[in-house]
Amino acid sequence: MWQLLSTHVLFQTFQMALPPSFVQELRRQAGPSAEYPADAAPSLLEGEATYDFVVVGGGSSGAALAARLAAHRADWKVLVVEAGDDPPIAAEVPGLWFRLWQQGLIWSYRSETREDAFQGLRGKGATMIRGRALGGTSTINGLPYLRGHPKDYDGWGIDGWGFQDVLPFFKRSEDMRILESLPSGLHAEGGEMTIEATKGDAVDPLKGVIRAAVGELGLAEVADQSGPGPGVVGWGDVPRTQRDGLRCGAAKAFLSKAAPHGSAANLHVARRTVATKLLFDAKNRVQAVEAVVGAERTPVKVRVAKEVVLCAGAMESPKLLLLSGVGPCDDLTALGLPVVLDSPVGRGLQDHAMFPGIVFTVPPAPATADPFTAFLKDRSGPLASIGLMELMGFARTESTRDWDVPSVQFTYVRYPKGMYQNALFAAEVEEAFKSINAESDIMVVSPFLVHPAKPGRLSLRSAEPADPIKFESGLLAEQRDVDILVESARMVEQMAQTKSFKEAGLALRYIPLPGDEALGVAPGSTAYWQRCVRHLAGSAFHPVASCALGEVVDARLRVRGLAGVRVADASVLPGPVSANPNAPAIMVGERAAQFVIEDHDSVTKAD
Repeated sequence: MWQLLSTHVLFQTFQMALPPSFVQELRRQAGPSAEYPADAAPSLLEGEATYDFVVVGGGSSGAALAARLAAHRADWKVLVVEAGDDPPIAAEVPGLWFRLWQQGLIWSYRSETREDAFQGLRGKGATMIRGRALGGTSTINGLPYLRGHPKDYDGWGIDGWGFQDVLPFFKRSEDMRILESLPSGLHAEGGEMTIEATKGDAVDPLKGVIRAAVGELGLAEVADQSGPGPGVVGWGDVPRTQRDGLRCGAAKAFLSKAAPHGSAANLHVARRTVATKLLFDAKNRVQAVEAVVGAERTPVKVRVAKEVVLCAGAMESPKLLLLSGVGPCDDLTALGLPVVLDSPVGRGLQDHAMFPGIVFTVPPAPATADPFTAFLKDRSGPLASIGLMELMGFARTESTRDWDVPSVQFTYVRYPKGMYQNALFAAEVEEAFKSINAESDIMVVSPFLVHPAKPGRLSLRSAEPADPIKFESGLLAEQRDVDILVESARMVEQMAQTKSFKEAGLALRYIPLPGDEALGVAPGSTAYWQRCVRHLAGSAFHPVASCALGEVVDARLRVRGLAGVRVADASVLPGPVSANPNAPAIMVGERAAQFVIEDHDSVTKAD
């Protein structure tokens, strides 16, 4: 019953306000860590301003970068241009993370349709969700702190970006409070980004069942999925970006009034401000940033004395470059945009493929007390965790056993009886899940394909900044992608046959797809799983590589062919890492800060 209370909280609060007494006490407990400096947008409306550094995007990378630059020199004026607003107080509560996926807090994109994929998804396209608030996606995500496999980085073959090169920049911001993770030398204490352990198996008895099944199948259980070498492959609880049981996103860690430099006089943050164009001189050196402020989209211009750093994420950073005339020449010319620089911006987009199509009926969870009181009292109850999603597995499937890195990631979500919702699915598919959920609680197992075979592409639909970007997904374009996800479904079927699952009353159910009966597709057959994958798999919301290292930017994150412009977010990663990319994005921000400081401090001192 307590998980039922949790899900009622998660789903009903889309329409309901949180209890005022809960919000008041939560604000008191959060204190300055949930308060942010004054909005700089009104001052931009007063007239043309000049800043040494303009950071476009106050997300995971931008927040870290801006704080470091402002802290390094008090005479450097730093402006963060953020499209969203401050994190809402609900973001403090781990168990309310689904509530945050509202229109005002997200960027939502839908891919172009394809005949060979996404047919069971709403609009027959893959939906991509990104955070639109200070802190970016770290404000709305499920709080995982993962780096991926060391060989993800070594495999890029880019000088200065191997795992040992980037490790110090992961550690720079870490405040690792899971003491058993510290002796490895791979983590650090005392940084801005606090990382805590999960609530363990008390969150949901199904966690223990999954662990037992993992043991029966001879699969590994790991204590630190950002740990050394083989420790990345296996099942375990994922560390969370939390501080004292409250979310510790990038906004809190680097920009709040409780952050070491969040109230620095030389650090300004303009909210509800969207950058629309970079202006260059005849030598391709950036001169200014054009932006629009508020719902009225009032135009403003900010002069740039030293650099602009794009940290708007893998969807919006390339869009801004394209709008500024930096991108594939033929595409820009076709839209009537003056070409500043011919560059493969947007051409390398990559992502993880999520397949939320494996369903078990499961027994109900045990009861607990009022979730609001429990959370405020001692950070217990359903609001204190994200449930089964705290447990993840990383594995290699049958055809990828010789890979150096994992090929799939497994996540788990419980839906109490009658509470299933999935706005990503077409109505007919969603109803098929709901019909099973009408009988009992269900557990949805979602394998993620973490290294798809083919990149996608981003491009402009028009020269109008307000128009959404054109998003062409490369997921499932190669049969290899489908085969690996089918193999991951077979791994789950093996788990369904374990003694642990059977004794706990977990039963695998096959979702009927439109046309299965007419085609003679037998549930559980290879043909069935292939159809399931092609119908139901879509984006895992982990875009990277749209401004990739070695292609669009150099090893110091400078846009090739431009002066005074860097990109420093997940878009520069040359390919997906074998995990959620939030921690890598923070690392990129830290790395960019070091590059900027080295380049400009030496110039200033020489002068």
